[in-house]
Amino acid sequence: MAFSSNDRTARSDLEALSKDLEQFKAYFREQVGHEISQVTEAAKEFRLLTQDDLVELAGRIEILVDQLQNMLGELREREGFALSQPEAIQLASTVNTLQVELDSLIVLFDYIETELNKQNATPQSFVGRAFQAVQRSVSSLRSFIKPIIQRIAQRLWRLISGLLTPKEWSIGGELGNTVWGLSKVKLEIKFGP
Repeated sequence: MAFSSNDRTARSDLEALSKDLEQFKAYFREQVGHEISQVTEAAKEFRLLTQDDLVELAGRIEILVDQLQNMLGELREREGFALSQPEAIQLASTVNTLQVELDSLIVLFDYIETELNKQNATPQSFVGRAFQAVQRSVSSLRSFIKPIIQRIAQRLWRLISGLLTPKEWSIGGELGNTVWGLSKVKLEIKFGP
């Protein structure tokens, strides 16, 4: 079976996406996961968090990455690279949710960092070590993990736009005098293989 240039581009994007997700997952689990356990202890001691907020958030992030990997794996296994509109929406919403969860994690770390900083702890103390772990985590999230997720989102959108082509489109509307002088316009685009 000969592949078109769109298929080759899609395969290339899929491979790059898979590598980025693996890199993200490994780094997130090893680096951020270790720091989350240190930070959680201090945050609980100073009643900055309830239950296991950081652990739950990190777990949701890992689940989203697993979902993306599964969706891309299913797409890779197909003979042709057809992508339905619901699948495209699911992929896009999953990566957007992942970005939101990472932003939430950064906000939570920023809050904990601010609160621990108020404790005026020495670097050798329990709080000081937790404060340093928070700073490392925030730095890692901003400098390494966020760029990976942004790259994943860009590649995913390129993949989706390459696999979904407009099949038909229509424009409709009404002209005339409405109360506010506005007209109604409707744009409909249907995608297909």
